[in-house]
Order: sequence, then C-alpha cells, then structure tokens
Amino acid sequence: MSILKWVEPTELNEAVTILNNNVNAIIYAGGTDILPLMNYGLKSPEVCVSLGKLKLLTEIEFGENEIRIGSMVNLASLTENKFLKKTFFALVGAAIRVASPQIRNIATVGGNILQARRCKYYNRSKRWREGIDPCFLIGGDRCYQVQKSDRCCALYYSDLATPLMAYQAMLEIWGEKGLQRIEIEKLFNRNGTRNLKREEILTGIFLPLPHSETRAVFIKESIRASLDFPVINIAVVYSPNIKKISIVIGAMAPYPLCLSDTEESFSRLKNVNTVVAVKNLSEVAYEELKEKRLLISEVELNTNQKMQRFKGALKSALEQVLLY
Repeated sequence: MSILKWVEPTELNEAVTILNNNVNAIIYAGGTDILPLMNYGLKSPEVCVSLGKLKLLTEIEFGENEIRIGSMVNLASLTENKFLKKTFFALVGAAIRVASPQIRNIATVGGNILQARRCKYYNRSKRWREGIDPCFLIGGDRCYQVQKSDRCCALYYSDLATPLMAYQAMLEIWGEKGLQRIEIEKLFNRNGTRNLKREEILTGIFLPLPHSETRAVFIKESIRASLDFPVINIAVVYSPNIKKISIVIGAMAPYPLCLSDTEESFSRLKNVNTVVAVKNLSEVAYEELKEKRLLISEVELNTNQKMQRFKGALKSALEQVLLY
C-alpha cells in the first residue's frame, strides 16, 4: 500500500477541482474506514484528498429552526455536546455506541454516513479473495452473501444514518453546481449504490429541531458490544403532539430501511400508549420486513437468529417511546 500524493485543500472549490482532475483520487476524512480497505487491497488511490483544513466542515451551527453539523465533526464532539444530548437523544446514543473512544475521537459524521458496505466475503485479504471468483463489488457477476442474487447484497452498517433518517435529516452536498440539499434517504439506491458523484463532497447535515415533547431511542445489537459493527440497529422517533412515529432499521439491508407500512399502521391506532399497541406494531414490522425480504445473515448469526434480535430490539424501542 502506498499513497502517491497527499493534498490538503483549504477551499471547497479546490477540493472539487482536485477530485475532477484525478480519476483515482479518494476523499480522506478520519481514515477509520478507508485505511482498512487500503490494507486489504480493496482501495489503491493515487491521491488522497484530506478534508481536515476545510473549516466549514468542522463546525456545529445552531439556527432558529434547525442545526447544521459539519461532515468533519468527529463523533466524540457529538457525544459531548449538551444541546445535542438533550434534543437529539437517539443521534447521540448512536454516536456513543460506535467503536471505541479512541476511534470516536477520529471518526467523522460524514465518514460514518458514507462508509463502504461490507460482507463476509469481500472484506478479506487480497490473497483470500484470489481463491474465489470476483463478486459484484469487485467487478464480478455474483453475490456470495445471498446466493442467486442478481445484485450485491453487502450490508450497510452505519450507526448514525439510522437516527438521522428517523429525524428527517437533510444532507448538504458541494459539487460543481455549488451547495445543494437532499433528503438523506435519497442518498441511497436500492442496490446499495449512492447518489453522490465521485467529485461531490458531503459538507454537512441539517436537522430540523423536533417538538419539545418528542421522544426518541436508539438501540444497537452487536456480538461484542460497541466494538463490533451492528447486527441490527434501530432508531425510533415519536412526536406525540402530532401522533407521528418514524422507525428506521440498519444493518439488515444494503441501505437504511424505513418501516413505512408500520408507521402507517401506527397512525391508525386509537390508543397508542399501550402494551397492545407495542405488540401490534411489532407484529406489523415483523411481517413488513419478511415481505421485503431484506434480512441478510451475518458470519456469526443465521437469518432466524438475526430476526429474533430484531424482534426483541424493536419491542424494547417501542416500549421506551410509547410507554413513557
């Protein structure tokens, strides 16, 4: 592994120009995602474009109706911000559950959102991969994780994307046309690819301020607590004043999954703050997930074991926001 060129632009336009002029260039944020990929021989960039000197990307700004979190804000800063702890409880809860304190001091918000998808066949050494035919992620024609699939089923493990989607976050993107905003769910295609051009840069995340009565929870299930990627994560945001609930799950598909059918069922319930409501919603969510057939197994867990984790985690999340 070798880096031929390291650049540190001080202006966004400069960074975009460098990315445009170098086909084999990558964006370098905290490095906690890209460095392992380089060690495995999965990425071999000729140019690393560091975003560390772009001040616009390192700040948290508070507006009247929304806040903006720069994409280069590290996860430790999220966990230490008193306003975020109080107002965006699920987001801070997710940040606290990412890896170790040492990694949270380096890993960035943008990097967590844009992290590469992973699977038990792809994320191995180059020598190991030479023993099998190429998969979709490296230019092949098959998916080993889900046999007979016509597309890559590598999982998306971001802990932050799940609560950000539940909080209705908007992403700020900088490209040749300047700054623009998109809804976070529009970043993801159903096949796991991203609606982000190679020369475009995620610069920030906007979060609308929730109602003061809003309740939220984030639950993460993993094999070895926070040091592992999630087996499943769930974010639930409930606004009792308008009787609206958002339920988003992660690590079960190539993108974060919003349980829209379950949310619609909730809107039809008459008595939402009951044990019966929790039971009904859990059953609807279980059926919705089975219907969408997006449950993908892990190295350590088969699909049945993973579904049991999902059912338990969702029930706990619903109880915490509804039976308050």
